Amino acid sequence: MQLNLGLILSATASLFWISTASAQVFETPNGNPTGLSAQTGNAAAGGTFLSELDPPDAMSLGSQYQTGLTEALNLVAHSGNQPDWIIQYEYLSGQFSLGTYEAWASGIPYFTQGVFTSEYQDENAAYSGGAGIGLNWQSGPTDPDPSLMHWISLVYTNDRDGPGVPVWDAGNGTYYFIDGPQTSQGIPWYDGPITGGGTTTANGTDFLDNPSIVYFNNLFYHFYTYRAWTIEGTNEMIVSYYAVVSWIYD
Repeated sequence: MQLNLGLILSATASLFWISTASAQVFETPNGNPTGLSAQTGNAAAGGTFLSELDPPDAMSLGSQYQTGLTEALNLVAHSGNQPDWIIQYEYLSGQFSLGTYEAWASGIPYFTQGVFTSEYQDENAAYSGGAGIGLNWQSGPTDPDPSLMHWISLVYTNDRDGPGVPVWDAGNGTYYFIDGPQTSQGIPWYDGPITGGGTTTANGTDFLDNPSIVYFNNLFYHFYTYRAWTIEGTNEMIVSYYAVVSWIYD
């Protein structure tokens, strides 16, 4: 995900990733984190900012229902002239593996997840910070085949205008939206598809994201990543009872 939020100010930021993966097993074969937990970058307006994993390791938490998910998903449906989703939650038995988890500042690091590569050549990230994250999913014996599943990325923020997509107003100056390449066309999946060609950085088994945030004081983004699928021919959606959650604070 890339969010271009305008003029950068000198700031201190921390990134907080908690895994509440939709699985009984959360593997960290490459370490946790897999790279630096803090990075300092140069701000365009002068000074520096700090991107930091806080706490520095991913953690597995219990299941939870996340406020804003239903409302944000229905906003996407309305964008495509579709009815509200009928959402059911289900425990999954598969496994997440953490491929990459590291802080970055003033330049997206090179990393891969499955067949995907980070946007390490993106020059627009010179004055931004964020985190690199790569996840692999393997379905358990009672789960759908990964090829039948999708990724949902729910974002919670106090930035009303930065996303550039429909947002649900949660009150107190906070908002929720669904991050994906075609949410404005009614498609809620981070993995697409994209009409007219184009590519995403997620498929049935792998998810790669390198959110790029130009920092303002007191700005935050929380990312909640779910596995989900639909019942063919209906507006019913099954969503994992767990999510992978990351925080980016300014």
